[in-house]
Amino acid sequence: MPSHVIRQEWPRTLRVPVRCSLDLTYRCNNVCNHCWLWLPANAPEQRQELTVAEICRIADEARSLGVSDWDISGGEPMLRPDFPEIFDYLTRKARTYTIRTNGTLITPEIVRLLKRPGTKWISVYGATAEVYDHITHNPGGFEQLMRAFALLKEAGVSFTVQLFPMRDNWHQWPQMIELARSLSPSWRVGASWLHLSACASPCRNEQIKRQRLDPADVIALDPPPMDDAAEELVRQESGCHLNDDRLFAACIQTRNEFHIDPYGGMSFCHLIKEPSLRYNLRHGTVREAWEKFIPSLADKVRATARYREACGACEMRADCRWCGTYAWLEHGDPCARVEYLCELARETRRYKQNWLTHHRRFYRMGGITFQLDSDLPITDTTFTPAVQRFAVDGPGKDTVKLRHRFTLEGVRQDDWGTELYQSAPWTISRKGNSWIYRCALNGAPYLVAVFNATHTRGWIYRHDEEPWANGGLNVITLMGSDQILLTRLLADRRGLLIHSAAAILGGKGLLFVGHSGAGKTTTTRLIQERAEILCDDRNIVRRMDDGFRVFGTWSHGESPRVSAADAPLTAVLFLRQSKENRLTRLTDGRQILQRLLPCVVRG
Repeated sequence: MPSHVIRQEWPRTLRVPVRCSLDLTYRCNNVCNHCWLWLPANAPEQRQELTVAEICRIADEARSLGVSDWDISGGEPMLRPDFPEIFDYLTRKARTYTIRTNGTLITPEIVRLLKRPGTKWISVYGATAEVYDHITHNPGGFEQLMRAFALLKEAGVSFTVQLFPMRDNWHQWPQMIELARSLSPSWRVGASWLHLSACASPCRNEQIKRQRLDPADVIALDPPPMDDAAEELVRQESGCHLNDDRLFAACIQTRNEFHIDPYGGMSFCHLIKEPSLRYNLRHGTVREAWEKFIPSLADKVRATARYREACGACEMRADCRWCGTYAWLEHGDPCARVEYLCELARETRRYKQNWLTHHRRFYRMGGITFQLDSDLPITDTTFTPAVQRFAVDGPGKDTVKLRHRFTLEGVRQDDWGTELYQSAPWTISRKGNSWIYRCALNGAPYLVAVFNATHTRGWIYRHDEEPWANGGLNVITLMGSDQILLTRLLADRRGLLIHSAAAILGGKGLLFVGHSGAGKTTTTRLIQERAEILCDDRNIVRRMDDGFRVFGTWSHGESPRVSAADAPLTAVLFLRQSKENRLTRLTDGRQILQRLLPCVVRG
């Protein structure tokens, strides 16, 4: 979900490591059937794990290259008795960190460390002890987890509940969400689908396959991005947009992070378990691994005829989550097809088609096209007939994209940025490059709109669905009035929203300016048989390359007559009630401005 948190974007061609993903162990106190990495708590591999001294040395080398973010995971990282020492060293100088844990081993000592600002993801596998303990094969595990949550909350430590859906808990998924919400304002889906095991055990893989959800359920949990920029980012990050037979080349060239396993093996991805694709940090340095070894891997794995004839040529490729690492885990062959992902791709395509048909519409006003995407369906009755007259088939040269979400869940409410304006019920803030509009009722936000710097992208979060469900809306932003957004957009486009009536008569645009009661609607009724009425209350004037033009809007007054047409602005007529009809030509520029400016809508 888009957020008003600023994300630093690195140029795609600049390979600077900023993040290290470090698995401290693959051992775990839980014994989950769906886990792809599990080793028993007392596994002999424990003796091969990096020592504290080795981890500190690796951390120092990584920091010297630019690493400032740490992603600490396992297995269960807290199973190591030296976890507090390792965690303290890694996070003490970090810009930020993420810790992934099942939470059952959290102690008061660890809680004190977790007060350090960072992201804590705590896994939950069921809403009840019966289901949780069944999945983890750890009797009493659910009670241990609930005690850990209590310790964190008592200490004021924020955390994110990470829910893992699978066959054995799917029947209580709603209860799992309810539990997560009761524990923390922040929760997420951990993994919507399960890849197979790193050890390639047929028995383990069959257990994992039995836990996989139906494709339709996976897509419902983790829908594809219905945004051009987001889709392009997904394609870039997967590397599948490149005409390159080197399967991992794009990923290696564009990533600014690396992974280190518990034994000092470093590679570009945590899913890579092939020993030949991992650099042994016990025999070398992080710098050598990053600058020489990892780039050399780009040429190591190449597409075969099997790939080119199957996945490489598949017409569903753009909708598929396939990656060579998944194929490697599934079949031991990075070029193999993963049938489960084929099913997900087909379901993704159905989802996208349904979205385009029922959840996306385009409207054009003032020369600006508004692409509207909504979590709820957009029907023929969602908007008034006035708005419907501005509907168009697709995007234009100047398109503003708006996304409606009918929940405030996931919207950060602890830091709104710098407050710039406040007049109940509205507050406007600026955070980084984002503009944040909040509408509150009794002090609690019920609508939050987040726009980018140019207001060409907006995410609008509302706490309820009722207005949308009731239909008959005369605004597309749900912000009370579309003029809040429209006036901002017009300011960048040499345009104004004017309190006026407008009409096209003989191909010429006429603007009748005046406040309420001046006679705008009356004027439109007098000429409506001979002219095309644009709107009787709000109209747009823009200075275009060929001169001024007037555009209608759907923000009408008493008369529902509106039009999406536009015309050259030929005359501006300032209305004043009188006993007789007459026209008086105005030539004094100052007098014209004195009459016009009070009727300019300021948002």
